[in-house]
Parts: sequence; C-alpha cells; structure tokens
Amino acid sequence: MAILSPDAHNHAMIYQKLVHTLPDAEAYIRDFFERGLDLVERYFSNPDEKEFLTNYPIYGEFPEPCSMYSYEGLGDCIARAVVLDFEYVEHFINGDFPTVRPINEERRDRVAQWLPIWKERAAETGSILPPKK
Repeated sequence: MAILSPDAHNHAMIYQKLVHTLPDAEAYIRDFFERGLDLVERYFSNPDEKEFLTNYPIYGEFPEPCSMYSYEGLGDCIARAVVLDFEYVEHFINGDFPTVRPINEERRDRVAQWLPIWKERAAETGSILPPKK
C-alpha cells in the first residue's frame, strides 16, 4: 500500500488519503513513527555533542535559502561555531543566507562581536566554549 502521496517531499509528508478510524489509520501511524525513528537514528544518535552538531541537519546550506524563520539561522550559526566552522558564521554575519524574514540585526551584531572571541578561544583551547572552572 502506498502511504505517501507523490507530492510528498523532505519538508512535507503528505499522505495518500484522509482516514477517520484507528484501524484505517494504523498503517499511517506506523509509517509516521518509523520515519521519525529513522530520522532520529540518522541525525541524532551521536556519541558526543561535537559529532551531533557536525551532523546537525541545517536547512539551507550556503548559498541556498535558510528557512523562513530567522531564529533558526541563529541556531544553525551557533551550532556551526561550536564545531569551529567560522566560514559559516561569517556568512551569517554578512547576511549571505536569504530568509523570508530578516534576521534580527541585534543578533547578527552580537554574533559579529563574539566571532573574534570564539576564534581566539578556538586557537587557544580548540573550543569556543569558555574553560570549565
């Protein structure tokens, strides 16, 4: 039985038909959870945070558009900074990622202020995070 509609894609799972009873919905529910478990296994079962962030599925790789929610761009930027991908951070600061809604300039300015600090820490300790006390 075909579960997904031919119109389904990575960002929208469109099912073939609308169902009204649990017995009819069982195949769809199973499919939904199996796909979800597959995503968790593929992207989120990493032994450490650095590997997790390195494999984090960023929507809109440069120079492709980011999502319409500008705050996701900030989250992606910080995730890439943690794995020392400063080129990505510089693209974020320069506004090279087109979004439907503009990224908050205060956030972009704040990242620009932190970038030299992150680079200095990375050169000294291999991490942007402050040393544990």
